[in-house]
Amino acid sequence: DKARSIEHIAPEEIAEAAFLVAQEARSLSEADLISQTAKLLGYARVTKKIDAAVTQAIDGLKASGRIVESEGLVRVA
Repeated sequence: DKARSIEHIAPEEIAEAAFLVAQEARSLSEADLISQTAKLLGYARVTKKIDAAVTQAIDGLKASGRIVESEGLVRVA
């Protein structure tokens, strides 16, 4: 049962997963946000492609103001 490739997941879906993780955790490091988001999407480990896709989604969330980063921790705005 191979997980679908990260390229087949809509960026919006990755962003929503990251947002949910950030909401649940209250605040966490970006590295933890990436690994927890990957886990939520069904990936046991973070590959370079997954890291890049999730980082891009997180950057989008930051740009839209839905999440903020301060003192190395990410949280819902």
